[in-house]
Formats: sequence, C-alpha cells, structure tokens
Amino acid sequence: MKANIEIEKAIRTVIPELDLGGMISRESPVTVNLLVAKVTLRSPHKMDLVCGVIAVLILAVAVVLALSGGAAASGLPYPNS
Repeated sequence: MKANIEIEKAIRTVIPELDLGGMISRESPVTVNLLVAKVTLRSPHKMDLVCGVIAVLILAVAVVLALSGGAAASGLPYPNS
C-alpha cells in the first residue's frame, strides 16, 4: 500500500485527481469504544479480528461435537453390512 501511495504521489503532478491510496488510508481506520479505552483498528487488525473470530467458532464447534459424541448418525446401514 505504501508503494502505491508513493507511485500516486509521483503521478499526481500529471493527474491531480489520482489519490485512491490516500483515500483508502484515510477511510481505513475504525474506532471502537471499549469499556476502558478507545481502540483504533486498521485494515490488518480488522483482518486479524475476523480470522480470530472464525477460528474460535470452528474450535467451539469441534469441542461441542467431540463432547457430544460426534455428528448425528443418518440411520442408514453401512454399504457392506
């Protein structure tokens, strides 16, 4: 992203409207109000958060299935029985 911004700065002398990288950088941060502090999340942090939530959900489903004895059987006989 930083390389893109540098290229756009060099080209901006010819095309002044070109500022996509700058607009993305300015719009990227999201501020979240937690109980104790405000946290600013940028794109990499948001990606880490989404991947972390998905990983926790997958682990939770795996634990529930393991503790419940696995997925429900379909009731169909095995092919060789």
